[in-house]
Amino acid sequence: MTSTTTQQTAVSTAVRATEPGARFRDLLAAEWIKLWSLRSISWAFGAGALVITAINISAAVAGTSFGVTQAILSGRGIGLPLGYPGALRAVAASALLAPVCALVGMGLGALIRHTATTLVTFTGILLLLPFLLNDRHRWSSAILHALPRSARERLVQTGDPFESAPYPATISGSWIVYAAWPLAAAVVAVVAVRRHDL
Repeated sequence: MTSTTTQQTAVSTAVRATEPGARFRDLLAAEWIKLWSLRSISWAFGAGALVITAINISAAVAGTSFGVTQAILSGRGIGLPLGYPGALRAVAASALLAPVCALVGMGLGALIRHTATTLVTFTGILLLLPFLLNDRHRWSSAILHALPRSARERLVQTGDPFESAPYPATISGSWIVYAAWPLAAAVVAVVAVRRHDL
């Protein structure tokens, strides 16, 4: 048994010695084949393109809406330029609201995997829950300020109208909410799809 194992080892070593080493060109070709042969890569590229398209469309709609609104208001002497403090922030927050909500919906849909339940959950969390909470108590305020709708409300306000609230939302905290919800939704969607479909 030992001589057979030694002979097999010697043969495999001889075969490896005669094979040429992997070249950088072979590595690139293998990676290229792997990149385009996996199903998930095309879906990831498609989802990325869809998110970029949604952000651009939302930015165009928000910018156009701001321009038209300000044209109407400037005729009455109450318009604001885009350079006014907080105006650009309000346009950016309005442009990002639709993609943020879409990604949250994607994450909920991947997690729940039932259309009606996903819609009810999405509506409850993003639209109804902010009406049930207020900022008079610390715990309620913390939940309220962690929701995308409340974050948008804070970001579109010029000046500081929340100064009178006992626990006001911050601008930086609102931007963190805007970044955290879609990021968490994307992670949940990836984990849920891998767990259920693979």
